[in-house]
Amino acid sequence: MAYWTIFKQRSEYRTILDPISYICILGALFLFAVQAFVFLPNVDDPEILALVLRSVVSFVFLLGGLVGMLFFGVHVPVPQVRGGDVDLDISASEWTEIILWMGVDLFMIVLINYMTLQSSSLFAQSFVNYPDSMLNFAIFSLAIGWTEEVFFRGFALPAIAKLYGDPMLSLFTALVTTTFGWWVFHGGVYGLDPQSMVVILMAGLVLGFSFIATNYRLSVTMAPHGINNVLSVLTRGATVKANLALPLYVRMR
Repeated sequence: MAYWTIFKQRSEYRTILDPISYICILGALFLFAVQAFVFLPNVDDPEILALVLRSVVSFVFLLGGLVGMLFFGVHVPVPQVRGGDVDLDISASEWTEIILWMGVDLFMIVLINYMTLQSSSLFAQSFVNYPDSMLNFAIFSLAIGWTEEVFFRGFALPAIAKLYGDPMLSLFTALVTTTFGWWVFHGGVYGLDPQSMVVILMAGLVLGFSFIATNYRLSVTMAPHGINNVLSVLTRGATVKANLALPLYVRMR
């Protein structure tokens, strides 16, 4: 596929869900249930309350994205209708394309999450106060990564693209608009410095373009986003735990 001509090739806008996408969506719902048991008993703690509120926002994004996809007609969950909204049989060539774009996306969101976690008062302070709670934060980060993709890429991007008649203008407008919305969301949740905001924009553009270039296949952004979020949180938590343990070890010596 000539990816540089992708903006001229699309005249109908719909999100393709495949088995990977369904696993991520169902996994997000399961993780929200897990979070209810993990976080709610300790909701009187300000740090835990912050995670609960962000988890609620994430859950709303997931449901809003799924309902919006159906309501705006950017996804029909019946394979026989309009052919291709659900891809349950991934071919070898499709696997090659999926793996390629997942690799590109994973590389970019490694940058975004590294910069985000370095400047995030939520995660930095939380890991200092709760050095043994990496699993809780990993659960949260995995769920929110998947739900962001459902809302911003799976729903918002094709829905905005449908508003315009010209394919190139519609996709360019949708890509820029959803990337900007994603950037604002991250700034509101994490409180980013200027350098991180630049990385957010760059990564959002790459995620959006990979979604378009793979014929609106949501799995190419959901899977790497979730994987990277978990790895970033575990790495960040392990670093903080080491920083806390080293002075104690020195004093014991």
